[in-house]
Amino acid sequence: MTLPLIAITGLSLLIAGADGDHTRQARAHTHGEGEALIAIEGNELFIQIAAPAANFVSASGSVMTANEDGPLSFEAGDVASVEKGANCSLESLVVENEMLSGGAEHDHGEHDHDEHDHSEHDHDEHAGHDEHDHDEHGDDHSGHSNYLLTYEATCANPDKIKSVDFTLFETWSGFEKLRTTFLTDDGSGAKTLTPSSTRMDRP
Repeated sequence: MTLPLIAITGLSLLIAGADGDHTRQARAHTHGEGEALIAIEGNELFIQIAAPAANFVSASGSVMTANEDGPLSFEAGDVASVEKGANCSLESLVVENEMLSGGAEHDHGEHDHDEHDHSEHDHDEHAGHDEHDHDEHGDDHSGHSNYLLTYEATCANPDKIKSVDFTLFETWSGFEKLRTTFLTDDGSGAKTLTPSSTRMDRP
Protein backbone atom coordinates (compact mmCIF):
# COMPACT_ATOMS: atom_id res chain seq x y z
CA MET A 1 0.00 0.00 0.00
CA THR A 2 1.36 3.43 -0.95
CA LEU A 3 1.60 6.01 1.81
CA PRO A 4 -0.97 8.78 1.21
CA LEU A 5 0.79 11.89 -0.08
CA ILE A 6 -1.25 14.05 2.28
CA ALA A 7 0.36 12.25 5.22
CA ILE A 8 3.95 13.11 4.33
CA THR A 9 3.92 16.54 5.97
CA GLY A 10 2.04 15.29 8.99
CA LEU A 11 4.43 12.41 9.46
CA SER A 12 7.20 14.87 10.17
CA LEU A 13 5.34 15.68 13.40
CA LEU A 14 6.05 12.16 14.58
CA ILE A 15 9.40 11.24 13.12
CA ALA A 16 11.28 14.52 12.66
CA GLY A 17 14.58 14.30 14.41
CA ALA A 18 14.48 10.56 14.98
CA ASP A 19 18.09 10.39 13.81
CA GLY A 20 19.61 12.86 16.17
CA ASP A 21 17.26 15.56 17.41
CA HIS A 22 17.54 14.80 21.10
CA THR A 23 15.25 17.64 22.06
CA ARG A 24 12.48 16.22 19.92
CA GLN A 25 12.97 12.73 21.32
CA ALA A 26 13.01 13.95 24.89
CA ARG A 27 9.73 15.82 24.42
CA ALA A 28 8.06 12.85 22.77
CA HIS A 29 9.35 10.40 25.38
CA THR A 30 7.08 11.34 28.25
CA HIS A 31 5.43 8.37 29.90
CA GLY A 32 1.66 8.47 29.57
CA GLU A 33 1.74 10.72 26.51
CA GLY A 34 1.97 10.11 22.78
CA GLU A 35 1.34 11.58 19.35
CA ALA A 36 -0.95 10.35 16.61
CA LEU A 37 -1.52 11.18 12.97
CA ILE A 38 -4.61 10.24 10.98
CA ALA A 39 -4.70 10.77 7.23
CA ILE A 40 -7.34 9.96 4.64
CA GLU A 41 -6.58 10.24 0.95
CA GLY A 42 -8.80 8.62 -1.60
CA ASN A 43 -9.71 5.18 -0.28
CA GLU A 44 -6.70 4.98 2.02
CA LEU A 45 -6.78 5.38 5.79
CA PHE A 46 -3.45 5.87 7.53
CA ILE A 47 -2.92 6.06 11.30
CA GLN A 48 0.44 6.37 12.99
CA ILE A 49 1.14 6.55 16.72
CA ALA A 50 4.44 7.37 18.43
CA ALA A 51 4.71 6.87 22.18
CA PRO A 52 7.03 5.49 24.87
CA ALA A 53 7.08 1.70 24.99
CA ALA A 54 6.09 1.95 28.65
CA ASN A 55 2.66 3.26 27.58
CA PHE A 56 1.79 -0.03 25.90
CA VAL A 57 0.99 -1.95 29.08
CA SER A 58 -2.31 -3.78 29.42
CA ALA A 59 -4.45 -3.76 32.54
CA SER A 60 -3.04 -7.21 33.34
CA GLY A 61 0.50 -5.83 33.19
CA SER A 62 1.60 -7.44 29.93
CA VAL A 63 3.76 -5.30 27.65
CA MET A 64 3.31 -5.08 23.89
CA THR A 65 6.18 -6.27 21.71
CA ALA A 66 7.39 -4.95 18.38
CA ASN A 67 7.14 -7.06 15.22
CA GLU A 68 10.79 -8.02 15.29
CA ASP A 69 10.31 -9.53 18.76
CA GLY A 70 7.54 -11.89 17.71
CA PRO A 71 3.88 -11.95 16.66
CA LEU A 72 1.81 -8.96 17.72
CA SER A 73 -0.42 -9.63 20.71
CA PHE A 74 -3.21 -7.32 19.57
CA GLU A 75 -5.43 -6.55 16.60
CA ALA A 76 -6.26 -3.39 14.68
CA GLY A 77 -9.47 -2.98 16.66
CA ASP A 78 -7.41 -2.69 19.82
CA VAL A 79 -5.79 0.47 18.43
CA ALA A 80 -8.57 2.44 16.73
CA SER A 81 -11.95 2.00 15.12
CA VAL A 82 -14.07 3.79 12.52
CA GLU A 83 -17.68 3.54 11.40
CA LYS A 84 -18.55 0.09 10.05
CA GLY A 85 -20.20 1.72 7.06
CA ALA A 86 -16.77 2.80 5.81
CA ASN A 87 -16.06 -0.89 5.15
CA CYS A 88 -12.33 -0.65 5.84
CA SER A 89 -10.00 -3.60 5.32
CA LEU A 90 -6.69 -3.71 7.16
CA GLU A 91 -3.67 -3.75 4.86
CA SER A 92 -0.84 -3.45 7.37
CA LEU A 93 -0.26 -3.20 11.13
CA VAL A 94 3.37 -2.71 12.08
CA VAL A 95 5.12 -1.83 15.34
CA GLU A 96 8.71 -0.60 15.32
CA ASN A 97 10.89 -0.20 18.40
CA GLU A 98 13.03 2.93 18.29
CA MET A 99 15.70 2.86 20.98
CA LEU A 100 16.44 6.34 22.25
CA SER A 101 19.89 7.87 22.39
CA GLY A 102 21.38 8.91 25.70
CA GLY A 103 20.27 12.50 25.31
CA ALA A 104 16.63 11.46 25.25
CA GLU A 105 16.55 9.10 28.18
CA HIS A 106 14.71 9.82 31.38
CA ASP A 107 16.05 12.16 33.99
CA HIS A 108 17.02 9.80 36.76
CA GLY A 109 17.80 12.59 39.18
CA GLU A 110 16.30 10.60 41.99
CA HIS A 111 19.02 8.05 41.47
CA ASP A 112 21.90 10.50 41.10
CA HIS A 113 24.76 8.35 42.34
CA ASP A 114 27.10 11.34 42.44
CA GLU A 115 25.26 12.48 45.52
CA HIS A 116 25.70 9.19 47.33
CA ASP A 117 28.22 9.09 50.14
CA HIS A 118 29.62 5.68 49.39
CA SER A 119 31.80 5.81 52.46
CA GLU A 120 28.67 5.36 54.55
CA HIS A 121 27.65 2.21 52.71
CA ASP A 122 28.48 -1.22 53.91
CA HIS A 123 29.73 -2.56 50.61
CA ASP A 124 29.32 -6.12 51.81
CA GLU A 125 25.61 -5.45 51.92
CA HIS A 126 25.70 -4.17 48.35
CA ALA A 127 27.94 -6.79 46.85
CA GLY A 128 25.03 -8.04 44.78
CA HIS A 129 24.22 -4.61 43.35
CA ASP A 130 24.87 -5.75 39.81
CA GLU A 131 22.25 -8.43 40.29
CA HIS A 132 19.50 -5.91 41.10
CA ASP A 133 16.35 -6.18 39.05
CA HIS A 134 16.55 -2.89 37.21
CA ASP A 135 12.87 -3.10 36.38
CA GLU A 136 12.36 -1.65 39.85
CA HIS A 137 14.06 1.54 38.68
CA GLY A 138 12.39 1.63 35.27
CA ASP A 139 15.71 0.95 33.59
CA ASP A 140 14.45 -1.80 31.31
CA HIS A 141 14.83 -1.23 27.60
CA SER A 142 11.09 -0.80 27.10
CA GLY A 143 11.24 2.25 29.37
CA HIS A 144 13.90 3.88 27.24
CA SER A 145 12.42 3.37 23.80
CA ASN A 146 9.55 4.60 21.67
CA TYR A 147 7.15 2.44 19.73
CA LEU A 148 6.06 3.61 16.29
CA LEU A 149 2.78 1.93 15.41
CA THR A 150 1.59 2.18 11.81
CA TYR A 151 -1.94 1.19 10.77
CA GLU A 152 -2.93 1.20 7.09
CA ALA A 153 -6.31 0.26 5.64
CA THR A 154 -8.28 0.50 2.42
CA CYS A 155 -11.87 1.69 2.78
CA ALA A 156 -14.65 1.06 0.28
CA ASN A 157 -16.60 4.06 1.60
CA PRO A 158 -14.07 6.50 3.08
CA ASP A 159 -16.66 9.30 3.12
CA LYS A 160 -18.45 7.33 5.85
CA ILE A 161 -15.52 7.95 8.20
CA LYS A 162 -16.78 10.77 10.41
CA SER A 163 -14.42 10.11 13.30
CA VAL A 164 -11.73 7.79 14.63
CA ASP A 165 -12.15 6.30 18.10
CA PHE A 166 -8.83 5.43 19.74
CA THR A 167 -9.61 2.19 21.53
CA LEU A 168 -5.97 2.01 22.59
CA PHE A 169 -6.93 3.85 25.79
CA GLU A 170 -8.85 0.71 26.81
CA THR A 171 -6.24 -1.70 25.47
CA TRP A 172 -3.20 -0.13 27.13
CA SER A 173 -3.63 1.53 30.50
CA GLY A 174 -0.39 3.49 30.15
CA PHE A 175 -1.92 6.11 27.84
CA GLU A 176 -3.09 9.34 29.47
CA LYS A 177 -2.78 11.86 26.62
CA LEU A 178 -2.58 11.49 22.86
CA ARG A 179 -1.89 14.63 20.81
CA THR A 180 -3.71 13.88 17.58
CA THR A 181 -3.69 15.47 14.11
CA PHE A 182 -6.27 14.55 11.45
CA LEU A 183 -5.45 15.36 7.80
CA THR A 184 -7.84 15.08 4.85
CA ASP A 185 -8.20 16.67 1.43
CA ASP A 186 -10.72 19.05 3.01
CA GLY A 187 -8.54 20.32 5.84
CA SER A 188 -6.94 19.39 9.13
CA GLY A 189 -7.74 19.30 12.81
CA ALA A 190 -5.89 18.77 16.07
CA LYS A 191 -6.96 17.64 19.51
CA THR A 192 -5.50 16.10 22.65
CA LEU A 193 -7.32 12.88 23.46
CA THR A 194 -7.62 11.31 26.91
CA PRO A 195 -9.23 8.17 28.39
CA SER A 196 -12.42 10.20 28.87
CA SER A 197 -12.29 11.72 25.37
CA THR A 198 -11.10 9.11 22.89
CA ARG A 199 -12.73 10.25 19.64
CA MET A 200 -11.14 12.44 16.98
CA ASP A 201 -13.70 13.95 14.61
CA ARG A 202 -12.96 14.33 10.94
CA PRO A 203 -12.16 17.95 9.99
